[in-house]
Amino acid sequence: MNLNTKLLVGILVINITLPVSNTSAYVDKKPVFYLWAKPGCYSANLKSSLTIPMYSVKKIYPVSCLAPHHFEVFYAGQFTTKDGRAGAGGREVVADCLQKSKALGFYIRSAKSYNWSKDEEALIGNWMADIGAESQRFPNRSICYTSITTKSWLYIKEVNSPIIRGYEKYDN
Repeated sequence: MNLNTKLLVGILVINITLPVSNTSAYVDKKPVFYLWAKPGCYSANLKSSLTIPMYSVKKIYPVSCLAPHHFEVFYAGQFTTKDGRAGAGGREVVADCLQKSKALGFYIRSAKSYNWSKDEEALIGNWMADIGAESQRFPNRSICYTSITTKSWLYIKEVNSPIIRGYEKYDN
């Protein structure tokens, strides 16, 4: 092999082995079923979207908490009632998520890490299995999350930094 051929082969090997840098948090991401979520940040869709309608999503995309996202999951697990019975109604799950959220530190409206607008509110939400096949496969599963919503509670807003203190570490 002459010098030019060796140089060309070396460049090709370097180009093949070096990872390509992607600036988008959504490139090559695969969605997960919402009941398989674990603590971290998620987007409701593959491409960045400033708002999404307030409705139950079935697939969510794991992303870095420093990338655009709609949901920050802070609890994922089985729910039991206070007397130890498995299974609960929606109100019990909501109360449990609210109780779990009290142990978290949230960035407040004056925090420099998030620029709140006048029409936004923090939201503590939960996902539970729908009645039918989902509830048979995921009995008593509950996912607690936080989001930012409009005051009309019709939309969830996309944020570019964590809402929960310490979630900077999550890079799903």
